Amino acid sequence: MKNKFYKLIFILCALPFISKGQATLQNLPFTPNGTVHCQKQVGNTLYLGGDFTSVDANTGSLAGLSLSSTPTQLQLPYVNGTVNTIVSDGTGGYLIGGSFTSVGGQARTNFARITAAMTVHPLDIRFNNRINKILVHNGTAYILGAFQSLNTNNVNTIRSGAASINLSNGSITNWSANLNSSYNNTIYDAAISGNTLYIGGLFTINNVSRALAAYDLNLGGALISNFNPTITTNGYAGSAYIYSLTIANNRIYFGGYFNKINNISCSNVSSINLLTNTPALLNIALNGTVYALTWNNNLLYVGGSFSMVNNTSRPRLFAYNTNANSVFNS
Repeated sequence: MKNKFYKLIFILCALPFISKGQATLQNLPFTPNGTVHCQKQVGNTLYLGGDFTSVDANTGSLAGLSLSSTPTQLQLPYVNGTVNTIVSDGTGGYLIGGSFTSVGGQARTNFARITAAMTVHPLDIRFNNRINKILVHNGTAYILGAFQSLNTNNVNTIRSGAASINLSNGSITNWSANLNSSYNNTIYDAAISGNTLYIGGLFTINNVSRALAAYDLNLGGALISNFNPTITTNGYAGSAYIYSLTIANNRIYFGGYFNKINNISCSNVSSINLLTNTPALLNIALNGTVYALTWNNNLLYVGGSFSMVNNTSRPRLFAYNTNANSVFNS
C-alpha cells in the first residue's frame, strides 16, 4: 500500500530526531528485501512486520532482531504475506494482522496470535480482508481494517471494518463499530486514550460518510455521538481520508487527505481539542497527503507525499511545535 511506504520513510527519517537529547543513527546488520510496515521494540528485541520475505534469511514477513552487542535474528513463525500491525497480547506473546494466509505452516487468514514461546497460538479467527491496526485494552483486542466479516469454527460473523476479541477465551465479542456493512469501510489507524477508542479512515455510520469517530469502552464500546467532526475534501465527505492519528495533551492529531473540518479550511493535517470536541486548527498548509504522525516532547512529526509546507520546500517530512503552533525550524 502506498501509505505504508510513506510510513516507512517517515519512521526511518524521524528516528534520529525523536529524543530529548542528541541522537545518532545505529547501523543494523540486517537488510529486509521489502517494505517494513510496522515495528515494535520490547527490551533488546525489535520485531518487524511488512511485505518483505527475508531479512538476510528466509524469514517471511515477520522478523525478530536482537539489538544486543552481537545482533542476531530470532526464530519466529514464517508468515507468507504482509504484516501491517504488531501488538503485545499482555501475556508475553503478540498479535499480528495484515494480509496473509499462513503463519508457521498453519492456516491463518489475516490475523494470528503468537505465544510467548514464539509459536503459533491455537486461536484461529479468519478475517475476509486485510487488517490495518490492532489495539489491546483491558484484555480485549480491537481489530481494525478493511474486512467485512470474520469466521471461527466455520461460523461466519458480520463485522464491517472493526471487531474485538476477548483474549482470555478467544471469543468474538458483541461489540460493533456500527459501520454500515453495505458500504466499503476502511479503518486505517486507531488509538486509545483512557477508555475511549478513536478510529480514522473512510467509513459510513448511519448512512453518512465519516473519516473519524470515537467509542466509549466504559459503555461497552458505544459510539460517542457528540464527537462527530465533519471532515471533507472540497465539501464532500466521501473523498476525505484519515491515514494516521495520534493523541497528546488532550488533543487528537490526524493526517490524511482532506481540506475542511466543520467547514473550516485546513490542509491534510489538523487536530481536535478533546476537552471541548472542537477543532484546534494548525498553522500548516501542505500540497500533498499525510500518511504518518508521531508526537514527542511537544513536537508533531508529519510524514507524507507533500513537497511544500507553508510555501517552503519541505519534502515528505517536517516537525510542528505544538506549543508554539508553528512549523519547527531549528
